Amino acid sequence: MDTRRLLSRTFYEIYTDNIMTQYKEEVNKRNEELKEERDMNAITGIERVINKPKGIDHTNTYYRSGKQVRSYKDKRKKDEVITEAYRQ
Repeated sequence: MDTRRLLSRTFYEIYTDNIMTQYKEEVNKRNEELKEERDMNAITGIERVINKPKGIDHTNTYYRSGKQVRSYKDKRKKDEVITEAYRQ
């Protein structure tokens, strides 16, 4: 075996080679769930709204899951969820 390949093996590769067969399916299933959760929490857009005469100053954040959150610059106001995610 090539020494570079042997030395470049990551800890994850070594660890996954030694996982007991009975847990491989559960580990792979959980990894897929985590990957999907990470993808759904990705930010797709940010909108900044400023209207000084009316005193409006907030940021809307849009997530891939459909969730929308309004954050205020004035931190005395709590962030509010405009729209919940399509699925959890």
